[in-house]
Amino acid sequence: MSDLTYDSALNADELTIIVGGRADSDNSRELSEYFAEECKQAHGYLTLDLENLEYISSAGLRVLLSVIKKEPKRVKAVNVRPEVYDILEMTGFSQMLDTSRAMRRVSVDGCEKIGQGGQGSVYRLDKDTIIKVFSPQMPLEEIEKERSSAQKAFMRGIPTAISYDIVKCGDSFGVVYEMLNADTVAALINKEPDKLEDYVKEYAKMVKKAHGVDMSGSGFPDVKAMRGGGFELAYMNGMLSREQADGCARLFNTLPERTTFLHGDINPNNVMMQDGEMLLIDMGAAGYGHPLIDVASIYLTTGFMGRQGKSLGDKVTGATNPLSPERSVRIWEIFIREYFGTDDRETLESIEYQCETFTLLTSVFIFTFGAQMGMAPELTESSRRMCEKMLFPKIEERLRNIKPDGKLRGDYADAAAQTGEKTPEAQEQKKSLLDKILGKRKKPEASAAKLITADSKIRDIIENEAAKSILERNIPGITENSQLKMAYGMTLRALQKFPQAKISKERLDEIEKEFAGL
Repeated sequence: MSDLTYDSALNADELTIIVGGRADSDNSRELSEYFAEECKQAHGYLTLDLENLEYISSAGLRVLLSVIKKEPKRVKAVNVRPEVYDILEMTGFSQMLDTSRAMRRVSVDGCEKIGQGGQGSVYRLDKDTIIKVFSPQMPLEEIEKERSSAQKAFMRGIPTAISYDIVKCGDSFGVVYEMLNADTVAALINKEPDKLEDYVKEYAKMVKKAHGVDMSGSGFPDVKAMRGGGFELAYMNGMLSREQADGCARLFNTLPERTTFLHGDINPNNVMMQDGEMLLIDMGAAGYGHPLIDVASIYLTTGFMGRQGKSLGDKVTGATNPLSPERSVRIWEIFIREYFGTDDRETLESIEYQCETFTLLTSVFIFTFGAQMGMAPELTESSRRMCEKMLFPKIEERLRNIKPDGKLRGDYADAAAQTGEKTPEAQEQKKSLLDKILGKRKKPEASAAKLITADSKIRDIIENEAAKSILERNIPGITENSQLKMAYGMTLRALQKFPQAKISKERLDEIEKEFAGL
């Protein structure tokens, strides 16, 4: 390609201009006139797609500088080739432009598939690296979030695989990770079933260690707020009835507030063992919150499915290394004893009852928003059928098991009374189990100004007059919208992902920049 090419597209308030070929003194005037004409279109943001731009001279750079100066908002350059990126960096344009390199392309033809889940497949590229290839419908911003979460978790000391770059793989995106001579826990158990107990004990220790990491100020999302607010949005979208949404929200809100690290889907196919160390992969659902959310996801993929004659890796998810129902149940039985450090039957039954409740609530989240998250249709449909059979008809029964203080009946604080053990020693032992998973309710501290970010709850943003003003200025009418209160428990970033909110990613970025100045 030697001649200059250009095209444009307007999507909502974002104008994208695509430039290809060579931008030099021979065509700089032509390029300048094209920019001037296209930028007359009403737009809020300008994106330059430079994937096919092979070279830009000083004359082309002057045209670019003129555009940057005239644009009221910051200009963004995407898909920049390495040779053009180097020119922009050497000349200082990367300081004026939000610039991102073009993604390298990777093929998985002939590569061993070592895992598959609801959102994509994992392949071994070579002896040093693996790649997770997402389903084509998975938005790039969700993939960027997964890579960012893996990096942040690694810096906090959580055992995660080291993430490299985001790449193009056919019509999909992928994330490349370092993974030397590693297998998933599910694969190891299938290869060496005689070592099942040893692997599961290590697995439980790793999960417990990860749950000991406090994520305050990490930038991770509040999983309880995100999922809890999702029930109301599911009602608004017609996925749940009013009664179902309210019932699910009440059950979910029995969880105390916590800032513990959560993986979000910490099943045996999302944990790999490398040189004797267990590492987490698939960090797209990571956040902070109550450990029971993670424990319930483990129960879902092991004991819960196993007792229904299904297994992690059946035709619903298509995952590799399927665990038989019998092994799945055995994994759960060992895990729950090791994680909670008890063999007391009634206590374990109490834990499992709560896990089942939150397992079913997680399934509601999967079938209502799974399509938006790039999950396989078979997985979302299976989750719907399970909830219609096991949760919705029993919401009232489970609600009756909520005590006046909001906790589920049968929790560990009640264990001593249920078993007739009245001694202080027995009560203290039972209470220590409660503290491990439900935690102690902290006394409210003196109120202090909250840091407002895109990961703040809508309620906190509205209660901060300066932040509320920023929100209203960027999204006129939002603070007066009567439906906004339904999303008070959600974060602004979580709300942005729903089309009906009509908040573009660029608009969210602009709001976050203004929040940073508060």
